[in-house]
Amino acid sequence: VHGDFHPMNFMIKDGKVMGILDWSNFMIGDPMMGLGFTISLFTSTSGHVVPKEELAQGIEMYFAEYSKVRPIDYTNLEYYRAFRLAMAYIEGLDGQEWWQQPELVKNIATELKEFTGITVPT
Repeated sequence: VHGDFHPMNFMIKDGKVMGILDWSNFMIGDPMMGLGFTISLFTSTSGHVVPKEELAQGIEMYFAEYSKVRPIDYTNLEYYRAFRLAMAYIEGLDGQEWWQQPELVKNIATELKEFTGITVPT
């Protein structure tokens, strides 16, 4: 599992991904963990910039491409999404400036409430 798989960590040449950067969060684990983490990064960081319909379409395309390589087992996907959101929230509390941006904190809190029923302060 890459642990931080998002477009800012792609090396792209001529419209094709040539490499993946930033393997510092790499771990051996359930491939669905990686998928859940990635989707949470997309929704929490893009949700205030990209219209919801376009974001949903992008995620659908990502799932379609992913499933060409590996079948998707949706059983634990929401768990891993919530886990990554909780990590981001805690990283913000711990001083990581990226996760302290008010709009991101709001997105994270909204998604955590949706997945877990837990309300966190924003």
